[in-house]
Amino acid sequence: MWLIRHLPANRTAWWLMAWRYVTFCLFTIMYPTILLVQPALEGYLPIAFFVYVGLLSYAKSLRYLTVRRRDEPFWSQLLTYLLAPLSTMLHLYLTTFLRYAGLLSVQSTGWGTRQSVEVGFTIASGSVKA
Repeated sequence: MWLIRHLPANRTAWWLMAWRYVTFCLFTIMYPTILLVQPALEGYLPIAFFVYVGLLSYAKSLRYLTVRRRDEPFWSQLLTYLLAPLSTMLHLYLTTFLRYAGLLSVQSTGWGTRQSVEVGFTIASGSVKA
């Protein structure tokens, strides 16, 4: 949001960040609607969504089969490729959860794990000490 507020709209970076913000908002609304609300209201699982995600994950993971590695047997590469949809769904659900956690804590700034910062700089007699 800082970039959108402070960069002029004629810069490419502004448009890229604006597009990322729009897609973030769309996905934040779309995921729960497709995966939770519609199935609960209409009583069906969105099979087309899972097939689409599965096909995309296989297309994305073709690199595991295209490069032959000497230190990894082919069956390991094949297993990695076959598990691509599972990895993609795990990533989808995990990042969605983290997205909502980030939205809920966007106003909470600071360290979060420490009460004070142990590392700092002091200026003594013209030199900087860490």
